[in-house]
Amino acid sequence: MYARVKRLPAPKRLCKNRWNSVLRISLIICTYNRAEILPRCLSAARNQSLNPREYEIIVVDNGSADDTAAVVRPFLEARDGPGVRYLFYPQRGLSRARNVGASAARAPIAAYIDDDAIADADLLASLIRVYDEHPDAGCVGGRIEICLPPELPRWYTKEFAGYYSAYDPGYRDATRIVEATEFPYGANVSYRRVALDKAGYFQTSMGRIGAGQSGGEELDLEFRLARLGYGIYYAPRARVQHIVFPDRLRWAHIAGTARAAGQNWAYYERELGVPGQHVRDDLRWFAGSLWRAARGQNPRVAYSQSIFYRAKILRKLRYALTA
Repeated sequence: MYARVKRLPAPKRLCKNRWNSVLRISLIICTYNRAEILPRCLSAARNQSLNPREYEIIVVDNGSADDTAAVVRPFLEARDGPGVRYLFYPQRGLSRARNVGASAARAPIAAYIDDDAIADADLLASLIRVYDEHPDAGCVGGRIEICLPPELPRWYTKEFAGYYSAYDPGYRDATRIVEATEFPYGANVSYRRVALDKAGYFQTSMGRIGAGQSGGEELDLEFRLARLGYGIYYAPRARVQHIVFPDRLRWAHIAGTARAAGQNWAYYERELGVPGQHVRDDLRWFAGSLWRAARGQNPRVAYSQSIFYRAKILRKLRYALTA
């Protein structure tokens, strides 16, 4: 079972919030060696349509070895706009960094975007609107559009967009999500902090560490929130563009992500009670994906599916052997 994550003490804050008004939302950006893209991310975050007195930006530097601190400093010193804080947290792991950000947040809502995500101007206002209209909401996720480089590898097709965090379940208005497979992704997601307290925060044994691809910590949290009775919502107007760098357009990224997702879904089904498939159904899907790959029916996509199901089956078998 998951281990409850304790509320962490906030690291030393390098600047104070200049505003005395009540904050409505804290935007948390966890970063690791992304000094190149971080200024674009922060500039968009500072230029929200929401009153700057109503939100703060928290940058959690997860042990970067590049110029991240220097890049953030002008934003800390800016006299206009929302308050910006910089927290250096050297213990690696995205889940840990996210928990640190939530612990430092002063607002009742903690929103997260990736350091390579560019927020629309209405992102925070759109998230707040959904929370105001739906008191049961414990989590609200927004639309994620991916921005690909101009030159793509020959194997890339639109079916791989989800491997790069593209997220749009297709609803035109704010909608409560029922299907587990449609729960929001971590590149653009938010939570009520009271819900985070009750659910136990992000599971630190899950999530990306450095350039790793384990992931799945946000879905784990959302499944626990849903089990506690909180609503999981999608806000289509809360949009970010997720920048995909050329070095991520490698087959190794697809394979690693598919493998990690298969292992995670086996965990969700067993440990969190998420509705899923019997192992014989997984075996049937695994065999079908290999058959489609062999027949040349979109073989790369079929092969990535076979990696997912193989990893899922193997983890289920390990569960059975240790039961």
